Amino acid sequence: MREKSGNSEIALVTARLRDNRPDFIDIHSLEEGCLQSTSWQRKPGAVLFHPVKISSRLYTLFHTLLRPFVSRIRINDVVVSIGLPYRHYFFGKTFPYFTFGSKLRVLWTWDAWEPKLEKIAALAREARIDILLVSSLQSSELLRAKLQQVCEVHWLPEAVDVSEYRAKAWNDREIDVLSFGRSLPRYKDAIRGAKGLNCVLDKKFPTKEEFISALADSKISICFPKAVTDPDIAGRISTVTLRYLQSMAAKCLILGEAPAETQEMFGYDPIVPVDWRDPVGQLLHITSHPEEFASLIEKNFAEVTRNHKVSNFAARIDEHIQRKIQSSLV
Repeated sequence: MREKSGNSEIALVTARLRDNRPDFIDIHSLEEGCLQSTSWQRKPGAVLFHPVKISSRLYTLFHTLLRPFVSRIRINDVVVSIGLPYRHYFFGKTFPYFTFGSKLRVLWTWDAWEPKLEKIAALAREARIDILLVSSLQSSELLRAKLQQVCEVHWLPEAVDVSEYRAKAWNDREIDVLSFGRSLPRYKDAIRGAKGLNCVLDKKFPTKEEFISALADSKISICFPKAVTDPDIAGRISTVTLRYLQSMAAKCLILGEAPAETQEMFGYDPIVPVDWRDPVGQLLHITSHPEEFASLIEKNFAEVTRNHKVSNFAARIDEHIQRKIQSSLV
């Protein structure tokens, strides 16, 4: 059975790229989760052979040359792409489905940082996107202003496959503090070498399984928005990224700073703010008094399980598609 919006078939264009970098693993996980929780069609995109920079540019050239001749040929009613907002990557990954015609073209993306918004808007115009979905509330507002009369722009936060993550009992967790991915040097320097704490800082995980195991073994997960850790890259965009949801799914207590959209996304603050007056003392207090934070950990787990799974994510994409189609019939 194929997913219908009215009488429209929905097709998800999936990536065919052999790359184990975290971003591409996350894309694959989202795509597979959407396909499992809906009856959307799978449309495998072009094979991005190595070197990827050459193959993606080659398919972009094919798209540019062929679109004037084939864009009136409709092969799908609704085509959806989930992925990064880079021109060559997008046209390479989705070829030829965004080259042919369709009733609706939908793109969901993250990595929509402020310095990149002009290029993302240009991509939406070139790809003739009808519905642009971005993971950041602030980015959606800024892009909506840039793309008036071009396409709809909506905020659609990231999602996590909760079933992938495990959670040990608090007293069975051997890592007191885990900092992964980008970090805030000021905080890292403040807690480095703290006595009585097992702090794992700036750890690189060769595989996703090792990362999942480390989260399951960690009591506290340090999370700061990229606008704080890398303002040159993020600009003013402060958004809830996947690391927050992963930490919630693994029942870690999140310590750090709440992104700007936190209240809109969760309806409460799931993050314990850093006590900059005594960062080490705060960590020692948390690890010695877990009962004070147990209800927040459980509330976070219940929230991510109820509202931020991949099935929720796919349903929200479908809602935007159905609403767009219905509005066109009025």
